[in-house]
Amino acid sequence: MGCNSLILLSITIHGTHNLILHLSYLPIPCLAPYRGWQVSVSLVATKNATLPPILNAMEMYLVKPLTEFATDPRDARAMMEVQQNYDVKKNWMGDPCAPKAFAWEGLNCSYPPADSSKITSLNLSSSGLAGSIATYFGDLKSLQYLDLSSNDLSGPIPYNLLQKSQNGSLSLRVGYNAKLCGNGIECRSGQKKIKGPLLSAIIIPIVATVALIVVLFLLLRRVLKAKALLENREFSYREPKHITNNFSQQVGKGGFGAVFLGYLENGNPVAVKVRSESSSQGATTNKPLTWEQRLHIALDAAQGLEYVHVACKPALIHRDVKSRNILLTTNLGAKIADFGLTKSDVYSFGVVLLELITGRPPVIPIDESVSIHIGEFVHQSLDHGSIESIVDARMGGGGYDINSVWKVADLALHCKREVSRERPTMTEVVAQLKESMELESNGDRKHLVTGDDDVSMNNLGKESALEVEEQCGEISRVSPGPAVR
Repeated sequence: MGCNSLILLSITIHGTHNLILHLSYLPIPCLAPYRGWQVSVSLVATKNATLPPILNAMEMYLVKPLTEFATDPRDARAMMEVQQNYDVKKNWMGDPCAPKAFAWEGLNCSYPPADSSKITSLNLSSSGLAGSIATYFGDLKSLQYLDLSSNDLSGPIPYNLLQKSQNGSLSLRVGYNAKLCGNGIECRSGQKKIKGPLLSAIIIPIVATVALIVVLFLLLRRVLKAKALLENREFSYREPKHITNNFSQQVGKGGFGAVFLGYLENGNPVAVKVRSESSSQGATTNKPLTWEQRLHIALDAAQGLEYVHVACKPALIHRDVKSRNILLTTNLGAKIADFGLTKSDVYSFGVVLLELITGRPPVIPIDESVSIHIGEFVHQSLDHGSIESIVDARMGGGGYDINSVWKVADLALHCKREVSRERPTMTEVVAQLKESMELESNGDRKHLVTGDDDVSMNNLGKESALEVEEQCGEISRVSPGPAVR
């Protein structure tokens, strides 16, 4: 009994509480520790005592020195974590390895003469362990044997234990754990496997979609390849003759001439038109165009572009304006044809105006290896000279009004500005061309032109022109809306 202990008794008879009894014994003395090999204890009655001394109990403790070093701190910490994690019901108290006679149950330790004790073997078989294998077992660096069999462990075996088991440094036993996996035991996931019909319902649409995308890609590549084969390509007479097998199979005939079936190098069928001698379509004229005629052509083309930009709902953009796509009727009326997918209309129309003024192609060759764009050519020429230095010397009709040409040249350069918002609209282009027409009609023809060269342009019938009246309204009835540049 410790010092200052108290005894209270509750007395109950036949279930009825009767009394609480306080036993008042003599105080229990606590003596200070004594160091020595012999202890002498005497009980002697004092002079005032009426009864002899009574000794009910006596406890004596002997301090025994340890011959072993305490357990390695890392091993001791790991075993404490294992004990707390699994709530092990064993005599696991104090130091796991020391003293040797009182080492924890299931442990074997090594006892180096001048170092901490190390845990070398741990047997926790049939110890009621549940849950996953704690990673703390891997912190026992000197562990050579670990038996975790016949428990209720689950999940994978930690990698560090598997690695030691595989390299032979640890003998690991984990049998008879139904939920455990690893070390040759297949892990069973808690997730449900997808059944066959459901798996098919997922995979088949994916495969079909991928196959459809591949087919569409191949078809698109074939179409683009065929388009690239024909785009901007010029054929010699030999090639159409070879393509049509010497014009052997005629499949139709029109105002232009006979139509023959042919096949390109990639096997795609094509229709080849051969102009008849009696057809007026596709013929050329050797008569030089005057400046007034060129202005009429520019104005007609500009009005056509203005029509599709403003009057059509929704507005149309040609996207391939160039001199080859401006067709002429027998009366030199201009028609816009071959809507494409390339440049901006206003910018490209500026190039057409420069072609009409200069009589030069969009790309002007300087020598065999160097070429210059017509816009750059006009800029450079105007910087170093007058308007006469760029005007086509082959213009017929006896001359032109210099102010009219200047106005069109300035308009063309504005159309070619890099920033689209700085370019005029086609409505503004039409107005400027009309003013140039008035200047040409009312001005003095002081600038004569001479030259023996002729200019030839396509002279197509009216039926070849692009007709848009069916899908477009009247210009005067439609609000112009946002300007197309």
